[in-house]
Amino acid sequence: MQLTNAQLSKTEMFQKQCESHGIKSTKRQASKWRLKCGSLYKALLSEGIKESFEVEIVITTVRILDAQKKAMEVKP
Repeated sequence: MQLTNAQLSKTEMFQKQCESHGIKSTKRQASKWRLKCGSLYKALLSEGIKESFEVEIVITTVRILDAQKKAMEVKP
């Protein structure tokens, strides 16, 4: 299970990076991020910090998915 582009665009981490580069955090920008293109990807690549941001996105995704899984579990 993976976050949708809309969910990714609403994560604090993604929004913070977009804001710091003057880019609007949208599901389209998240889609471009995943396709390894777009303004945010290019900005982070030029700064040489893309890899650490990708790791943070993965960690955030895992936390959100874990929370969703726990919320969906039926409690006796």
